[in-house]
Amino acid sequence: MAFRRWRELYGAACNQRDEARRIEDRSRDRRERDAAHHRQQTARREIELLLNLGKWTESDFYTYRYLANEGFIPGYNFPRLPVRALISAADKAQAIDRPRFLGLTEFGPGNIVYHEGRKHRIAGCVVPSGGFEEQLRSAKTCLTCGYIHPGEESTVDLCVNCGTRLDGATCDFPQKLIEQPTTRAVRWTRISSEEEERAREGYNITSHFRIPAAVQTRTIRWQDEGQDKSLLSIRLAPQAELWRVNHGWRRSSEPSGFTIDQATGRWLSKRDAEDAEDGSPFTAPLGGLMPFVRDNRNIALLNCTAEAENQEVFLKSFAFALRRAIQIVYQIEEQEVAVELIGAGDHRRILMWEAAEGGVGIWERLAAMPSSFSDLAREALDLLHFDPDTGEEMDAWRERCSAACYDCLLSYSNQPDHRYLDRFVIRDYLLSLSRAVAVTEQSGRTYDEQYQWLLERCDPASSFEREFLEVLHDDGRRLPDFAQQRPTDQVMVQTDFYYERDGRPGVCIFIDGPQHDATNQQARDREVRSALENRGFRVVAIGHQLSITEQIDQHPDVFTEFAGCP
Repeated sequence: MAFRRWRELYGAACNQRDEARRIEDRSRDRRERDAAHHRQQTARREIELLLNLGKWTESDFYTYRYLANEGFIPGYNFPRLPVRALISAADKAQAIDRPRFLGLTEFGPGNIVYHEGRKHRIAGCVVPSGGFEEQLRSAKTCLTCGYIHPGEESTVDLCVNCGTRLDGATCDFPQKLIEQPTTRAVRWTRISSEEEERAREGYNITSHFRIPAAVQTRTIRWQDEGQDKSLLSIRLAPQAELWRVNHGWRRSSEPSGFTIDQATGRWLSKRDAEDAEDGSPFTAPLGGLMPFVRDNRNIALLNCTAEAENQEVFLKSFAFALRRAIQIVYQIEEQEVAVELIGAGDHRRILMWEAAEGGVGIWERLAAMPSSFSDLAREALDLLHFDPDTGEEMDAWRERCSAACYDCLLSYSNQPDHRYLDRFVIRDYLLSLSRAVAVTEQSGRTYDEQYQWLLERCDPASSFEREFLEVLHDDGRRLPDFAQQRPTDQVMVQTDFYYERDGRPGVCIFIDGPQHDATNQQARDREVRSALENRGFRVVAIGHQLSITEQIDQHPDVFTEFAGCP
């Protein structure tokens, strides 16, 4: 908090200094100098707010708040700071805080904010001390599964999560991501009694997840007793990174971010941006900006294997039914668990996360007692007005509820999805889940299943990787635990295969095809592999010049004979 506070203070001081120069510049006309004087006054009020000057006791910046955010005394905001909007009144400035995921949309460019009986519009943001271009980040997002590869990790060719080759058709590559800055709001108009609801601008918001290398995930599957087909699998990832990105206006045919004036921090409309490009001397437009927020959350990825005529209706109905069941069984508030669909095609998943700060421990309890999931399925059947034992519809609800009602699936928070919700679509599936048993946890694949799983994640352009796996499989040797794995966030490299070692950094397997014979590639390989070894990882390179079997025999402790699951 201290760093952000002083960064904002420095930015406000720089703005005040720049506006003073514009006021003293007699070459500018009266209107421009009056506008600069107004911006200078705004910067002065922000400085007073940040320094906690004046007589306003409701300021967000005071000693106890600072100590709580630094962790010296109990507080609830220090895990991740909220986003902020600054509102200028006649003689003072005020700060409005919002949780990060809510603030991304509520403080979006041009949106309306209501505060103390007045309507304000988000007009701009505080200019960073080093300018906007120094704050920009890039990331590569997989459109197939929703995984995000930020920063230098965006150089990977295959998705870390699903193994999809990332090209123009399967990934999005925003180049101008900026973490949601502190925004400025200007008074718009007074709220009248005729206004029935808040008018919000619609934004195209996408959600993405990233699981750091140090996070150990756990997978639980449920299936009918005596059957081999899985009904549901849940991948639990504690403290995963959850990203939400604002791509632009929802009404735009191709959302491509927003445009900002780098000198003043004012969000520019399309017409303003066109005027600036035509040679306006007073603006320095920067287009394509996409504000984002990120936070650490306990997430769960649900893969439903049931077939349905309309998969979207089935998944949304099941997602909201499960969230209501979790709310009742674990006695939590609705807003403490969030749910969303993510991914596409065979990688379409239900993403659930604990929205409360620090989590509420739902996934830990579910992992400790997987058999309790049948209780959730039975509770879901009951709240959908079905008999949990037989699946028959309760007589009292035959006329009162058709597809869904506010006593079962519908709520005010999921109003945009009401047309997709149908309780009858998921009745048989929930009935099967209520009788299912948890059959495996963690990496519970058989030897052949692990082999097929690895083959699916091989680089499609590299037949050498598949040949390496075939040799291991045919000789009955231990198969790798992961494919296309990034072993540590400290080294920007993605190994072809990876073996875990209990309590120690694992074994990194690199499959070097002919392309690794190039001089510049060899230098790059030596650099990253040396960095891995310096951090305790063991590096094994399998080259194409020698026999794969001979090279495997040189590391018998790694490629041991193994007849079961890795």
